[in-house]
Amino acid sequence: QICQKHFRSVACDLIFGAPGETRTDWQRDINQLVALQPQHISTYGLTIEKGTSFWGRHQRNEFITVDEETDRAMYLDTIDRLATAGFEHYEISNFSLPNHRCQHNLVYWRGEPYYAAGPGAASYVNGVRRMNHRSTTTYLNRILSGQSPVAEVETLDDRERALERLVFALRMIEGVDRRQFQQACGWDIDDLIGHDLTQLAAHGMLDVSPNRIRLTREGIVVSDAVFAQLLG
Repeated sequence: QICQKHFRSVACDLIFGAPGETRTDWQRDINQLVALQPQHISTYGLTIEKGTSFWGRHQRNEFITVDEETDRAMYLDTIDRLATAGFEHYEISNFSLPNHRCQHNLVYWRGEPYYAAGPGAASYVNGVRRMNHRSTTTYLNRILSGQSPVAEVETLDDRERALERLVFALRMIEGVDRRQFQQACGWDIDDLIGHDLTQLAAHGMLDVSPNRIRLTREGIVVSDAVFAQLLG
């Protein structure tokens, strides 16, 4: 109530697929979240990062992860439930009420430049990606001594830039406008990924038309595999 009173847009994040979670548990969570009346909802399947204590517990079989079929059902339940609640599914993991899309993330998905400030922050400008040192101490010491805080630099060639832009844009449910894409990066999509495009369309992962390409519902569910194939 306090958030709704003082902020125009309230966003909530929720992770599905926690150890021991059932499909019924998740449906209840989504219903409770909708009842809070946020303007934006992001949902993500649980990812266990290698090297974390959670990963160690998983390796020691201290808990059992949700099976693939249940994980898939939870995601599809999310899409359908939020649609009935009036949310627009505008990106793979993101849902919003009208005029409440996440403007920050749209910068990434549209392939626009972004800048870095702070430890571990990343920038992407003119095809060059820079990552600052993650250690706060190292970051501050380098800044105070007049050195660059950048730890890693990666320069993408024209094809790599186009591929990355395409994959990020395909995260949007509306897909990619062919003409706009070519104007933005100088590549025709068929020249860039022609073979993969045909193959993914034949397997029902992509909806391909003369003007636009987009993920199908099945393609959205297995988007990580689709993107891995496109990035080759």
